[in-house]
Amino acid sequence: MSATTITLILLKSEGNSLRKAAIGGWNGVALAARRTELNELFQRPELERAGVYILSGGIDPVSGKRRAYIGEAENVGERLRQHKTTEFWDSVIVFTSKDESLNKAHVKYLENRLLTEAGIGRFKLKQNLSRIPNLQEADREDMEDFLYRIRQLLPVLGSNLLIAAAEPPGRGEEGRGVEVTKKALAERFDLRQRFWTQLLKRAKDKSELHANISPSQHGWISAGSGKRGLHFNYVILKHAGMVELYIDRGKQAGDESKTIFDSLAASKDAIEKEFGGPLEWQRLEGKRACRIKKSIPLGGYRDDESKWPGIQDAMIDAMICLERAFKNWPTAWEKILVKYPGSSISHCKKVWEQKERPPKFVEPPLAAQGEILSCRMKGALGYGHRTPDGDGFVVLKGSTAVLQERGSAAKWPNSVANRNLLIADGTLIEKDDFYEFTSSVPFTSPSAAAQVIHGGPANGLTAWRTQNGTTLKELDA
Repeated sequence: MSATTITLILLKSEGNSLRKAAIGGWNGVALAARRTELNELFQRPELERAGVYILSGGIDPVSGKRRAYIGEAENVGERLRQHKTTEFWDSVIVFTSKDESLNKAHVKYLENRLLTEAGIGRFKLKQNLSRIPNLQEADREDMEDFLYRIRQLLPVLGSNLLIAAAEPPGRGEEGRGVEVTKKALAERFDLRQRFWTQLLKRAKDKSELHANISPSQHGWISAGSGKRGLHFNYVILKHAGMVELYIDRGKQAGDESKTIFDSLAASKDAIEKEFGGPLEWQRLEGKRACRIKKSIPLGGYRDDESKWPGIQDAMIDAMICLERAFKNWPTAWEKILVKYPGSSISHCKKVWEQKERPPKFVEPPLAAQGEILSCRMKGALGYGHRTPDGDGFVVLKGSTAVLQERGSAAKWPNSVANRNLLIADGTLIEKDDFYEFTSSVPFTSPSAAAQVIHGGPANGLTAWRTQNGTTLKELDA
């Protein structure tokens, strides 16, 4: 097993105070705090996600063991607030994900596994074993990997919750079972890393899609599609493989993932014809994400390594066909967004369903543009003008926008929706600590244009000014 790099960040000066831990290449994150630091812990954005947590403190008078409570929640912060009146505990450790990939079933599974292992250790648990959810094989393996990382981080964060005490009578086999599980996980990581190393080497001769991706110990490797939230993934299980287009536009995007999936599903026959065969269309009701996949039932990482080249070649060929099929069939309203970036996805969907089309933008002659205005934000400088009809606004090629979104963008996700699409389609490119417009872009309003430059909410009527400082609002008066 290769060495593991753990990053421990002390968020305060003391070593046993509020701290954050992560492992290189892992999509999880851990936070540890004393009870007296709850208010500071609640300020962390990680607590708004699904995760598991461990409360510990005090001694059980009967067993003489330290007491602990293991819980889960879709919003860990809200759940921990309910424990403020629980008296026994003095410290808390939280495990969640960096990318909001954990859901309710995942954290229920982790809670059950943690309770199982902690039950043979040094702690007296404050609750009974929960029912383990029925996860698909790929999800189950992912959660076992997540659990493995929890085991690694707990001692670093000062907890011996999963370190078994001296074996009491009748518990020896159970304790040894945990050790066997740990060895099996280490072996699994090694097998998968070797599998991905070989696949990526073979893929380079056929496709550049995953050329810059490093081998992973996990059950998947992922490459972007050029569209935010759409990823082409290889997935390997014990005895099967698959390739997939995974659609997840993020927590703030509402139902955009489902909207994109539905638009693709409307062209299912044409996409499958382009792919060369049937695909599995999984809308994943009740979940934020969707997937469209092709299973490769030739074997997996637990099969004899002599079979791996055939499995890998079949996965590579399927991925090439998958990328070709979907890159030739972008969603109908994303086509509109590229041509007319001042509209939201929901507006474009409505426009498309009504069989309307926004007018094609043509840059007017300079004499017809009217006065050139500027918009500034933290060194970024945009130039633009009203559209000839006086309603819209055009940001000119060469203008710049800030790299970092403003904090208020989280509360107003629509303010950065256009910006993210412009980044995804290459209209905004990173250059000299800013984003630069590679072409002139029309927007539906001065505010929509200013929001891209500001990286968050903005009032275009006051943000756009003439050379002498007169605002657009004053010009319109």
